[in-house]
Amino acid sequence: MFILAGVISFSLPADDYRLIDFNSGKFVNLSGNLDGAWRNGGGSVRMSVNREPDQGCSLRFDYNVSSGGQDAGHWFAFRHFDLRPYESVRFKVRGLNGGEVMAFGFKDDRWYEERISIEKYLEGGISKEWQVVTIPLKDFAKVRQWDSMDNFSISFFNSKDGLPRSQVYVKDIELVVLQNKKNTWYLSKEEREMFPIPFDPNEATEEQLLDLVERSAFGFFWNEANPANGLIKDRCYAFGSDQRRVASIASVGFGLSAICVADKRGWIPHESAYERVLTTLKFFRNSAQKYNGFYFHYYEMDTGAPVYGTEISSIDTGLLLMGVLTVRQYFPNTEVETIAKELLEEANWTWMSNGGRYLSMAWYPGGRFSPAEWKDYNEGILLYFLGTASPTYPLPVTAWDGISRESFKYKERQFTVAAGENCLFEHQYPQVWLDLNGWVDKKKFDYFINSTEATQANYESCMENASKYKAFAEGFWGLTACDGPSGYVVNGAPYGACDGTVAPTASLGSIPFAPKLAMDQMKKYFEHKNRIWGKYGLVDSFNMDKDWFASAYLGIDEGPILLMIENYRTGMIWELVAGDPMIQAAYKKMGLERGSIPTASIATNQPPVSAAASPREITTTIGTK
Repeated sequence: MFILAGVISFSLPADDYRLIDFNSGKFVNLSGNLDGAWRNGGGSVRMSVNREPDQGCSLRFDYNVSSGGQDAGHWFAFRHFDLRPYESVRFKVRGLNGGEVMAFGFKDDRWYEERISIEKYLEGGISKEWQVVTIPLKDFAKVRQWDSMDNFSISFFNSKDGLPRSQVYVKDIELVVLQNKKNTWYLSKEEREMFPIPFDPNEATEEQLLDLVERSAFGFFWNEANPANGLIKDRCYAFGSDQRRVASIASVGFGLSAICVADKRGWIPHESAYERVLTTLKFFRNSAQKYNGFYFHYYEMDTGAPVYGTEISSIDTGLLLMGVLTVRQYFPNTEVETIAKELLEEANWTWMSNGGRYLSMAWYPGGRFSPAEWKDYNEGILLYFLGTASPTYPLPVTAWDGISRESFKYKERQFTVAAGENCLFEHQYPQVWLDLNGWVDKKKFDYFINSTEATQANYESCMENASKYKAFAEGFWGLTACDGPSGYVVNGAPYGACDGTVAPTASLGSIPFAPKLAMDQMKKYFEHKNRIWGKYGLVDSFNMDKDWFASAYLGIDEGPILLMIENYRTGMIWELVAGDPMIQAAYKKMGLERGSIPTASIATNQPPVSAAASPREITTTIGTK
């Protein structure tokens, strides 16, 4: 094995290629599905390990791109690696004959890719002798998400100036560390402390901490948006600027509701809140490409076009529409209310059922529905509240009645959730907007109590496994879907996957279900504030076993933190949504009725507001619990 002072190294034998993970300092195996070859137009490439007595080991590429338009190459997975601490990639290359043409490429996690021919960095091109190639990362202009990379590649293409068939040898691939870290795309570990907390968390009141975390999270939805169309980033870098320009409609849905909170709390001018919301709704009515009232999962923030390859997503459309429903209630008797009504009534739930009983999870341009359906109790239940009460394309209530409600038991706790994985977002997403506290269905099932039991089980399972994971041993808990050391993970407890990664959204987004556990956890997070506090508050996640701390925020994780804290403090979002006629109709059609004594109230029959762009009057008092 040869390990070079920079970063990327390969070990032998050939079936055990490895890439150094710089966040943990450990090796990640690249064999199997984490590296591979591709070919276009009939071209071919075969990679092997070459051993030379005096030259060490190198990668040998036998390629054939003899016909016009052909190219072929080999890619190596990065697994969400952050390349911002580096300024260039450097490697050694030689050809069998000289005159070969090769490209080196990078691709980020949103599949923005650039492959650069190396001839411009070699005077005279590839020769029979070893030469050093250095390519500045800034030259890969099409790549955007440098903090979360998918792969790098070595490829060959048909060119009138190069050999169409030959062998190329590459070795000593390394990344060169930035000499000047004071730049626009990377902040060192020490510079993370540039985001100070305005008071000593140890001496702060609970109300101060709640306000700080909630208001900080709002910054994501306000600042990481395109004001021209209201699209909000899927994710962003936590410790500086980034080049991400991909928006998710789920982020927009959470963001629309978050703007209502910010307006009510006076964090932003009322006029700015209204105009941003109106701009957003106009985009989705007039400009966004959609099918039967359902939207693509991801859009380009600048152009508003769907991201290449993305699907029409039913759950993400549902999250968007819950935000639309919230602003309809918050801005009554306005253009916002008018457009919101159009968007809500445009969603064709019958179409998304694809002739079956349950809603499909996705539809792909060309006419193919996903075979996966929303037929279990999980985050997808919010779709049935929207669909059942639709005045235009209603779902039959039998779809809701048929949802599988499999029960699981953990010690003395019993709860219902799909497959028992118990990722906490499955409970949070619907109840960010729907106050199910005290409501039961035909079988006297209390969904709020169910989520309370599930949250407690998640916590108790983490504590029971404290001997296995450092974070649990220190008292941290909360397993859900989030970023992890090796990419996006879907963790859950007690019966889901677990790699020791803890996400603040898991605990803080559960604050209505387990107030004391969540508040205690919030205070504990500040013990590590120098590693997990960025420009919008607590970062997405961390894993102490691998000494890994996330460097990003995700809109779908920031949303539950902000909105569930607000629900805990004032019930604002619950109250707004409960006053919507569609939701009231849904409760009635779905057979929900008052059961156990609630701990939070739902206000109905909201009074009309005369001012054209005045927000809905909320009966709870902002700033109190």
